[in-house]
Amino acid sequence: MKKTTLFKNGIIIDGTGEKSYQGDILIEDNIIKKIGNIEENKHFDSIIDVNGSYLSPGFIDMHSHVDLTNYIPGDMKAKIMQGITSEVIGQCGVGVAPMPIDKQEGWRKNLILGNPPIEWNWESTAEFLDSLEKNGVESNIIPFTGHGVLRYAVKKDKSGKLNDDELRQIKKFTEEAFNAGIFGLSFGFIYIPALFSDKREIETVLDVASDYKGIIAVHLRSESDELLDAIKEMINYTEKRDCRLHISHLKAIGEKNWDKIDSALKLIEDNGLDFDHYPYCAGSTTLIAVFPPFVVEGNGIDDTIQKLQDKKIRERIKKIFSGEEKMKKGLPWDNIPALVGWDNIRVIDVETEKNKMFVGMNIEEIAKKRNTSPADTAMDLIIEEKGNVRMIDFYMQEEQLIKIMKNERGMFGTDSLIGGKAHPRVYGTYPRIINTYVRDKKVLTMEKAIEKMTSKPAEVLRLSKRGYIKEGYYADLLVFNDNFKDCSSYEEPECFPPGLEYVFINGKIKVKKGKYLSNHPGKVIKK
Repeated sequence: MKKTTLFKNGIIIDGTGEKSYQGDILIEDNIIKKIGNIEENKHFDSIIDVNGSYLSPGFIDMHSHVDLTNYIPGDMKAKIMQGITSEVIGQCGVGVAPMPIDKQEGWRKNLILGNPPIEWNWESTAEFLDSLEKNGVESNIIPFTGHGVLRYAVKKDKSGKLNDDELRQIKKFTEEAFNAGIFGLSFGFIYIPALFSDKREIETVLDVASDYKGIIAVHLRSESDELLDAIKEMINYTEKRDCRLHISHLKAIGEKNWDKIDSALKLIEDNGLDFDHYPYCAGSTTLIAVFPPFVVEGNGIDDTIQKLQDKKIRERIKKIFSGEEKMKKGLPWDNIPALVGWDNIRVIDVETEKNKMFVGMNIEEIAKKRNTSPADTAMDLIIEEKGNVRMIDFYMQEEQLIKIMKNERGMFGTDSLIGGKAHPRVYGTYPRIINTYVRDKKVLTMEKAIEKMTSKPAEVLRLSKRGYIKEGYYADLLVFNDNFKDCSSYEEPECFPPGLEYVFINGKIKVKKGKYLSNHPGKVIKK
């Protein structure tokens, strides 16, 4: 017997971008059966009168780092309680598969998406996706594979070009990942070990992606001084390959680069690219990413720590941070301390107890507490925490954010790193868009915002029967009211937004009358 649920008296925003309308929705098992004016029937298993609240497709997070989050009970709540029903994982070149067992310990030590205390019962991409399915997932998972993972699986974190045998290995791992059902490759050229890659290596994995018509999501080599060159680089790599290029978390870091946004958007439009972004003027990543490439180049974090203990190297780093010494053009690095200032770099997560007192403080504040310079403070934190320091950096203003948000090629992602004193985007990305940029500032209409959250990413990903409210489509549905808004902040990020009444994922209820349920209605979606 098929299970039926009727939603009555809703304002339907169907994901097309067209004007909302009043109506009812009937779902049968996991499928939307009928839309319109539907009479109540005693044979329906459940009738929900939404009483004028909004009915929309579930939100698709185009850029997420919840690769391991489903293994920790309750950790997906921050995402689902803002209406997200599908998550794209394996972004920024990082992830958890493929990874041979003998290399897992080293990779896990500095995994920026977090390293929860769980057993990795996989090596290949297929085994990881199978592990997720057996564990159960709370929302839909859409997998990518990170180029940085592929490189580490072949050469660990050593610098230098891949030799012919290593190139054959990275090609094999890439093919196996696509055969396992991934949607595309992601690149993160600012992270170890991806920043050591050369043209031949990049083209090797891109050729495989092209064979499978994969999507290429890229954290650019530069999001500041060389932003436009970095976009052009990826256009050159992909324009003659059968790949769709997608720019991750589009931004321009530092005031002197804010005027590059117009040119960046034109490049994206002229070349038919897509991008995602989040509705905040601050980002979040690992503190080690602010250091120049020569600091992290070598044989891993132990080598980096050894360099940071060398007085001559420390002095050179200080000169680079201050702008006294310039790095060569074309290096995959943004000098964030010089671009935004140490007072705009805030520590949000550390591992040792002795430094937890500094969580929530910026580097300049910590430096005063420790009676040392900000640059020395940053170096010492990396040494003491063995590289495991996460930060928030405030890099842009509202004017640039609004330009990005208005562009037709854009969609949304949380770029969520869960743990520590999280970035508010982990809890508030989608309600913030609706409350601040639809209701208050009227940057987008409700219909256009929902389109960017649902059908646009579904079309880019080529998801089958998702992203719209249409008959025959999967029942990933939300009910939210006019009180749906973000309540998280940089100071107090852990706040679940009010106003979300129901979440259905594949026709199963996940949030009921605002209450989060601990079931696993999601599925691992494979291409």
